[in-house]
Amino acid sequence: MDVFAWTYPTVDVLYQTIMNFPFPMIWIGNKNEMEALKTAYPNVAEKVTLFLTFDENTSDNLLALEHQLAKLGQHAIKPGILLFTSSDNNTEFSVRKFNEYLDLVQLK
Repeated sequence: MDVFAWTYPTVDVLYQTIMNFPFPMIWIGNKNEMEALKTAYPNVAEKVTLFLTFDENTSDNLLALEHQLAKLGQHAIKPGILLFTSSDNNTEFSVRKFNEYLDLVQLK
């Protein structure tokens, strides 16, 4: 899978980027980003195979992020795209955790 990480994306540019991806994608990101994009552009769901949010159902979103990253191995698609976005107050830590995950799986 091709991997893209994006912090603080704007809804319009994010939509254009997703719609121009040539392959199906898995998106892991903040719930607010996803809801804003789905509200503004309902057809975005046609391009996203799986939405994984990491800031819901827990007060510790880094634990939620680790939980969602663990799910990725079950849902890998080839050819496919993995999009990671973050735009909350834990973005720096979320990006670090995502990069640690990529380092781990790229070694396999």
